[in-house]
Amino acid sequence: MSIIIYRDEQANAIFVEDANGVQFLNALQAILINPSDTFLSIKDLARDIDLFTAIPYAEFVDQGLVAYGSDASTTVNALNALFTGAGLGNLPVITSVLSINTTENVAINYELTSTGGVGYEWDNLPAGLVTVEGNVRKLVGSIAADGVYTPTMKVVNYFGNDTETLTITVSNPPYSNTKSVNFNNNDYLNASALTSNPMYRAANGAGAGDAWTICGWFKGGTSSDSNQTIISYGGTDKDNEGRVWVYWDGNSSKEQIVLKFGSEDDWLRFTTPDNSLVDNTWVHFIITYDGGTTGSNGGSINDYYSRF
Repeated sequence: MSIIIYRDEQANAIFVEDANGVQFLNALQAILINPSDTFLSIKDLARDIDLFTAIPYAEFVDQGLVAYGSDASTTVNALNALFTGAGLGNLPVITSVLSINTTENVAINYELTSTGGVGYEWDNLPAGLVTVEGNVRKLVGSIAADGVYTPTMKVVNYFGNDTETLTITVSNPPYSNTKSVNFNNNDYLNASALTSNPMYRAANGAGAGDAWTICGWFKGGTSSDSNQTIISYGGTDKDNEGRVWVYWDGNSSKEQIVLKFGSEDDWLRFTTPDNSLVDNTWVHFIITYDGGTTGSNGGSINDYYSRF
């Protein structure tokens, strides 16, 4: 089994695969007990322990899997020349991006990268994020709550360190907990969707940039009920809020789509012309609101096409 050992000049370190990973320069020593031996040992001088004991010289190879010597003596000399020196004197520098934009509960996969780095540290990690076993540079997981999180990351080598703040901005999902249903006359779905910015208006009156568009496919059934909801949304204060209600009037003299927007007693009401839609026929509808004033008014959607 070969033992790969190599020197990283940028990191000012010795990499020993499968044996404690990274060692600083001048921290290791190759040892040959007797000149006639065919095996050698490597000692960690800083910790005063043996990394390898009585290993055949031919098993020590470089990254190209080339042996360091033709015998134990030349191998020891080559390894000790590799282990010692002043290095380039370069401080490590973090090179990975310093910001992440994500959404609640969405998977995060981030890797800390650097030039000249040997050791890596994290501090103030938010709940839900952990480092990968065997690769402390890598963060995985997700964050459940929206907000801005600022863990710090640190890279070190023999000559110093570099520290940066990773800014993680977590937003609410645009919507969640939504559902769908196959409408069939009286069937309906009540879904309390969670939105980061409510789409309904808190009160009638002048608009404040809350324009919206509703679109979808609808097929009117054979029921003659006048108030068959297609979509309705708003908060709990129906007497004051600018609630949105789009419904199908299946009355044989009407057969039209109706839009009501406003409070319980003060609303805009617009309709498609009477008998403009045919039972059991799919139609595509688009209703657009420009964010203007709500109050009492009414008319045909055709007549108010410039507004809707």
